[in-house]
This record gives sequence, structure tokens and C-alpha cells, in this order.
Amino acid sequence: MSSAIMTGAIFTLLVALFIPETVPMYFSLKLSLGVAIGILITGLIGSLIPIWIISKIDPVSVIGG
Repeated sequence: MSSAIMTGAIFTLLVALFIPETVPMYFSLKLSLGVAIGILITGLIGSLIPIWIISKIDPVSVIGG
């Protein structure tokens, strides 16, 4: 997940370098870092919920033994 965030940051930097000055765009490092941290936290929480649910299932009852 962090590699996807880094890839997005690199592409954002490339776009910022090649976009003409007449285009009204502003890239804030503080905002970008906040969004990246929020995505990481949301992804971690989203991955922990299924793990928590699956860990409560008894494998023997699922297999049928």
C-alpha cells in the first residue's frame, strides 16, 4: 500500500513539473502528507477488520470435522 502512495506522489511531482504556469493548480506538501497518512490508516483499519472476523471462525467447524 505504501508503494502505491509513493507512486502517486511521484506522479504528482511529475505533473507539477510539466504543467504550464497558466494552469491554476497548487500542490500543498502538508495536505498531501495528511492525505497519505489518512490513506495508510484507513487501509490498515480496513485490513484488520476481516482478520479479526476470520480469527473468530473455528477451522474445524468450517471443514466439517
